[in-house]
Amino acid sequence: MESTEQKAARFFPSLRFVTAVMLQLAMLISLMIRFNIGTAFLCMVGDPTDSTNTSNLTGTDVKSKPGEFDWSISYQGWIVSAYFYAFVVFLVPGGWLVDRFGAQYMLQIGMLVAGVTCLVIPVLTRLHGGLLIAARAVLGATNCLIIPSVPALSRLWSLPGEYTSVFAIAWSGFYLGTAVSFPLGSALCQSSWSWPGVFYVSGIISMAWMVLSAFLIKTIPWKSGGSAERRRRASSAVRQPQGRPKR
Repeated sequence: MESTEQKAARFFPSLRFVTAVMLQLAMLISLMIRFNIGTAFLCMVGDPTDSTNTSNLTGTDVKSKPGEFDWSISYQGWIVSAYFYAFVVFLVPGGWLVDRFGAQYMLQIGMLVAGVTCLVIPVLTRLHGGLLIAARAVLGATNCLIIPSVPALSRLWSLPGEYTSVFAIAWSGFYLGTAVSFPLGSALCQSSWSWPGVFYVSGIISMAWMVLSAFLIKTIPWKSGGSAERRRRASSAVRQPQGRPKR
């Protein structure tokens, strides 16, 4: 029979594996939010050069819907780039906040603000196009809390020699989010929800993740809840952060 220590060191199933998957989903959602504007543009903005009918992958004709907004290509470029300008400006401050207040809380705050922002984007956009630029900048700033939190939590929740595996699982959400964002956004664009659905779905998923993470992600593994034996196993199975030496 395996000893208690061997069972505690298992990666699957374990709290470490659950945390890695939650971080993967956080990255997936973050990338969906980053790129959802690209697919939303397909049905938000009118294209005078577009023909009445287009063909999809099956070869059938799909009627093009007129866009709700008449934005120039230059203005669309500013909407997209606002996210990245904010990301560049706030990335270092975001990393400092993660170090100062803890990766768990900053990650959850980032996902919460991103989710709320996505949910209100349709209303803000219809009030004034400039508010969409501001909302995109807010989303870029929130990502500056999410990105530094992922490697921080990956390291905290990994055994010595296991960090790269945990981080690889978490970071794979970056590419999964890109792969999911475009087909999902295109489908929502063609649905009865139209372009607001792209932002509503992103916001709802982000909020759902935030609620779930309150029960599954902890900054300090050995305070992860449950019985005393469970906490002892969690404590022995992960690295403890370095702090001041005991006197």
